[in-house]
Amino acid sequence: MRRWENVIEGSTKRGIYEVNFVYNAKMGVYANLSSDISELSDIVTR
Repeated sequence: MRRWENVIEGSTKRGIYEVNFVYNAKMGVYANLSSDISELSDIVTR
């Protein structure tokens, strides 16, 4: 964990952006899946 803090602190804004982008992309996939599921359940319950 310590090593990642140093990497993030030592990296440029572009590097931080890339780290955040990868993280957000992974989380976005989960968010899209869960929103799709909730939309489907809304349609089913109507």
